[in-house]
Amino acid sequence: MAEGDVLERYRTEKGGDERREWRRVPVVFSVHCLRLGRRGIDTAVKVVDLSPGGIRLISPKQLDGGDVVELTFSVGDMRIPVRGLVVYTTTTDADERHAHVAFTGLGDAALKGLARLLDSAESGAA
Repeated sequence: MAEGDVLERYRTEKGGDERREWRRVPVVFSVHCLRLGRRGIDTAVKVVDLSPGGIRLISPKQLDGGDVVELTFSVGDMRIPVRGLVVYTTTTDADERHAHVAFTGLGDAALKGLARLLDSAESGAA
């Protein structure tokens, strides 16, 4: 079975009020975040939730909508770089800034790593 098929279980049901293609899974881990094209962000950030289509993370204040980032996930002994576009940022009631990042151009290794991370989070291991 292809990894894309494995990720299908995270697809949302069509219809109703749901506008997202993929279901978000709450997670607790960090990724390395490097902003591309502009200097200033090259740091570890905490992840709030993850889906096959993107990620929500606790954002450094300098990260803005429209920024392109490279996020490096550690999955076992593998390091998987994934590019994404910051679609928008929000601020929580606790004055915590979140960046909502859509993944772009995921390769096979990234899809496999995402499947492992999502399955691990669903089983309570992440």
